Amino acid sequence: MIAPAMGTLDFSTSSQLGESQQSADASQGTKFEFSDAVIAQHSAELVANTLDGKSVMVLRTHDASAEDVDAVTWLLRTAGASEAGQITLGEKFTQQESADALSTIIANTLPAGAQLSVDRRAPGTHAGQSLGSVLLKDSATGEPVAPESDRSFVIEALHGGGFIDDTDVSAPADAIVVIGAGDTGGERSFGTQLLTDMTAELNDLAAAVYAAPDEDGGFVDTEAGRVSAVLSLAEELAVE
Repeated sequence: MIAPAMGTLDFSTSSQLGESQQSADASQGTKFEFSDAVIAQHSAELVANTLDGKSVMVLRTHDASAEDVDAVTWLLRTAGASEAGQITLGEKFTQQESADALSTIIANTLPAGAQLSVDRRAPGTHAGQSLGSVLLKDSATGEPVAPESDRSFVIEALHGGGFIDDTDVSAPADAIVVIGAGDTGGERSFGTQLLTDMTAELNDLAAAVYAAPDEDGGFVDTEAGRVSAVLSLAEELAVE
């Protein structure tokens, strides 16, 4: 059998295609930067009054960008929210090898009246159910879900176990923003899965969003992502 004739490869054309793609990518990046800059100029207007009368707490991981945390906190205040406090989660909180120890503390410090799911036993799920019971208000009554003594007990136990680095909580919140460092690889890490599971449970109890500089976190390292996080929180509160 005679192989069919093949044209001579034009490497110059291949090179041109590569350069063309790079140029297109650069152009797309420039357009995005311009759009994000425009949003930054109007971010205060976009979120204004969307969280009036609501108190919001920030839960951040130890490695979350300080710039992201500060920017989101500023937008929350600009949206009219009052600050209920900030908690810095320790490195152990999102480590897979520490998951059993985290689950043990959560089970042993569960406030009266709070429940842990027996069907969904993921550490992030139980963490959200525990923290939600002590950090959030009852969405129906506006009153704290658990007394201050229970909140102190849970937080002190997690701090003692190395799962919380720092805490400054003034009162239970209407909503929570969880800010993480995100994933750099293509696959979702154990830590990101834990944080998204936890946020889902917090959102079931009241209102919560997860924010990080990746797709799972809505690209919170951009102005568009930060504005989106605040507006998403306002939307969750509006449908309670």
